Amino acid sequence: MKNPQVGAWLTRRDGLADQLRRARGAITARQFAIDARWHDGSKVSKIESGRQLPTVEDLEKWAEITGTPDTVLQQWRAMLVEARAFRRDYVRRLRNGNAEAAEDHGLQIEQSEVFRMFETFAIPRFLQVLDYAKALLAASHRMHGGVEDVDAVAESRLASQRFLYDNSRTFEFIVAEPALRWGIAAPAVMHAQLDRLLSVIGVPRIRLGIIPLGVPLTYLPEHSFELYGDVGAVEGYLGEFKETGSRWERLNGIMDLLWGDAVEGDAARRIILAAKADLPAGN
Repeated sequence: MKNPQVGAWLTRRDGLADQLRRARGAITARQFAIDARWHDGSKVSKIESGRQLPTVEDLEKWAEITGTPDTVLQQWRAMLVEARAFRRDYVRRLRNGNAEAAEDHGLQIEQSEVFRMFETFAIPRFLQVLDYAKALLAASHRMHGGVEDVDAVAESRLASQRFLYDNSRTFEFIVAEPALRWGIAAPAVMHAQLDRLLSVIGVPRIRLGIIPLGVPLTYLPEHSFELYGDVGAVEGYLGEFKETGSRWERLNGIMDLLWGDAVEGDAARRIILAAKADLPAGN
């Protein structure tokens, strides 16, 4: 299985591969393969590392060898169905390009009234200027491949910014200071982008916070994430993963903790202006 997003989804904490690894416990991978009568001695490691999806028969054998109760086996079967659907969705998205993902985001935005976003490496999508969005999407295309539809997706992203001024919606953005300074786009574009950030400070229903460099952190921010209504999207090197239910609640709690380290208003403005002043000369 050559889909890195699927592998990362399987091996995340409490993912199917993670659960299978913990169920194996102290049984060595070699002994497990022998007990399962698998001729491929590497099959255990392939499944546990997310490089191979197990079959239903594999799960049944896993439960038998590890003494896992039937209730957990049923959960594994359901997770396998979900994993197969995730793999099909990944392949389709890769084939169809960023436009389909942008359409999905658009539908979620239409249905949401509360937006909470934390970014470690980039300016949040609702606050991006066009050329910055294009540069960021081009970098994503170089990393993940797929159809190159940067211009169309960037235009769509900017069109969604009309919701910033919808009285029925509220937005919270927390940005780590390095995101202000990464050379994602040309200096002239970065100047315009940072000016855009300055323009939303103090706007009603928009809350912007910056986590400064060099401050003690009460919570270690590991990943960027976005919360749309009751759906969360966590961004990592291997792509974006949707979170709902208790995981969505956990992300909301993390957002609350991050506000404890963020600065707002004039303090945020000073950090953005300092980043502008440090931009290199050039177009």
